[in-house]
Amino acid sequence: MSTTTDWPEGAEAWVRAALAPAAVHVTRAGAAPRSWLACLEDGDARWYFKEDQSHGPSEASVLRRLAERRSADIAVVVALDEAHGWSLTRDAGRPLRVEDPTELWCTAVRRLGELQVSETPHTEEWRMLRCRDLSGDHLFTAIQGLFTAAFRELERDVCDALRSLTPRIEEACATLTADPVPDTLVHRDIVPENVLVSDSGPTLLDWSDVVVGHPFFACDRLLDSCWTDAVRKAAVIDAYLSAFGGVTDRDTLRRSFDAVLFLRVVYEGVRWLDEIESLDPGSAHAGRLWADALSGLRAMAGAFA
Repeated sequence: MSTTTDWPEGAEAWVRAALAPAAVHVTRAGAAPRSWLACLEDGDARWYFKEDQSHGPSEASVLRRLAERRSADIAVVVALDEAHGWSLTRDAGRPLRVEDPTELWCTAVRRLGELQVSETPHTEEWRMLRCRDLSGDHLFTAIQGLFTAAFRELERDVCDALRSLTPRIEEACATLTADPVPDTLVHRDIVPENVLVSDSGPTLLDWSDVVVGHPFFACDRLLDSCWTDAVRKAAVIDAYLSAFGGVTDRDTLRRSFDAVLFLRVVYEGVRWLDEIESLDPGSAHAGRLWADALSGLRAMAGAFA
């Protein structure tokens, strides 16, 4: 994120009006391809302003709904402007760390799962807000679209290996479609940096990339930070699945989670393809995302060949 203090037009006046009479000053500011973020302080108090121009609903639109229904799970919202994609939130603590106790990790993922369960009745509302639908057959169709784009650039042996995996991919998608766990809101970027910790517990940050689909994909990326710790990995998965214990039995939940783990690379590839479509295709950022997607597909082809 490059440093800049050039506010989006009208945003500085909006922020200062919302925080008055605090005499805030900007301590950090930066621009990314689809967003602009500033940290503001007044003494010990700290807030974050964000302008988000997502390919789906803006983060401000997502926060508006979650603040009404699950305010304890997100940073405290001070002000929102959905038309501009502006959000202003209070500092929610420090990021989750690898060295934090496993129980804190478990609390965070359990909170994520409980939020998703509570949002199940609102799934149609999220679709109407332009959340991409990756539920049911839509997921397999999206993966086919990823392969169509990637096969133009991947080596022949990699393409052949991925084609041979297509029946297993289709079977995994079918497992999720048949799962009694209902589709809901999926945050596609739950990583330790987006889980903030304070005395009141963990809160979930950065709601700029959400879709509708099978909930378990939301927990997957957090496991990247504990793959080498088998005990923590098992505990985190169990804690997350416990939030869905009222839906079906443990064996069914674990079977679906295993299907998600198998699909994780292609699911992330679909995510990168979604983001690239909202960027200048010739930009360096788009190039990095596509390179990551292709690298993941090569790794998947090698792992399951």
